[in-house]
Amino acid sequence: MTAALSWIWNDPHAAEKAKAGHVYFRKTVKLGKVPEDATAVMTADNTFTFYVNGKEVGSGNDFKNGYVFDLRPFLKPGENVFAVDAVNNLAGNIPPSSVEPPPGSESPAGLLFYARLRHFDHGVQKTNDFASDNTWLCSTTLQTGGSAARAASSVRNIDSVTINWSNAVKLGDPGMIPWRVTKNYLVTRIASAYPGKIRASLVAADPLMTALGRPNREQVVTTRASVATTLQALEMTNGETLADILKRAADNLLNDPAMAKKSLIPTVYQRALGRKPTEPELKLAQNIVGKPVQPAGVEDLHWSLTMLPEFQLIY
Repeated sequence: MTAALSWIWNDPHAAEKAKAGHVYFRKTVKLGKVPEDATAVMTADNTFTFYVNGKEVGSGNDFKNGYVFDLRPFLKPGENVFAVDAVNNLAGNIPPSSVEPPPGSESPAGLLFYARLRHFDHGVQKTNDFASDNTWLCSTTLQTGGSAARAASSVRNIDSVTINWSNAVKLGDPGMIPWRVTKNYLVTRIASAYPGKIRASLVAADPLMTALGRPNREQVVTTRASVATTLQALEMTNGETLADILKRAADNLLNDPAMAKKSLIPTVYQRALGRKPTEPELKLAQNIVGKPVQPAGVEDLHWSLTMLPEFQLIY
């Protein structure tokens, strides 16, 4: 990571307690061209919705998880507006309403963001990385007067229709209490977006690889345990690493314009098992993905296939 990053919010005491509600963030970045390499990792306490140039990129609702996004489809040459609608929930993780939150409902709040933007200029790599810091602008107010279309636009763009902009407040580095996010974790999350493009020895082991017995790359290991452990079973079924991989796989399929819905299930089977589904499998898979196809259903289909002995024997 080449850019310094910090937890930010609109309140200098937010790491201890902050008012429940929405805080809107924006950052304008000028690009000479769309980078060949454009990935972001983000998390927020409690939830966030992320926009680039007025289009929703994604969202997250678990501040313990670093969410990874491919920015390339949303970027353009010139000015690019990065915007975040971050929400600090009420006690009990209850989303805030339009009513003024009662005293004593404050809780820690923060936003952490890192964008890796790289491109090549005459064979030389240029870096435009940036991160959450006090150069971001923030506001707690949206101008929602006027037409419904204008109100919707204000939420998407978080741009000139917002009022009372001020600079965000730096709360501290990623590892600060209460979040304790390490830079190694963020590097690993970004590296997960580049399978096969980064040497394994240069990437810290994620929890899944650790549970599966990935050896220390600085040592020679001639044998590895072949008996499954309780830790491996827990990580395979409940771990964030595999869950995130399968979620991104589902999102990539649904975002692929060349992927017709009727060919989605056969494509998943072909990629996972090297064959087409049987008639009973096809009917079962259609029930799983839903009609119309739901992102959670495609994710569930991925889960069911990765648990098959057939998949495990192939891979």
